[in-house]
Amino acid sequence: LGESALEWVDSGPGTLSFRNGNVTVFANITDAPVPLPTGRVIVASEALEGDLVPTDTAVWLAAD
Repeated sequence: LGESALEWVDSGPGTLSFRNGNVTVFANITDAPVPLPTGRVIVASEALEGDLVPTDTAVWLAAD
């Protein structure tokens, strides 16, 4: 992270997402779980609910 330019990614209402190199950071700021984006999970700020990202949770993903 930090080697490339930051690029905002369109991720839908109630979420924020940006990419830097091959790492994408995805945050769910809604009041309901949302689908996990494509990629290999590096770390998450809270436990994931299967393929769902819980509310108020950020996930760091590596591109496959």
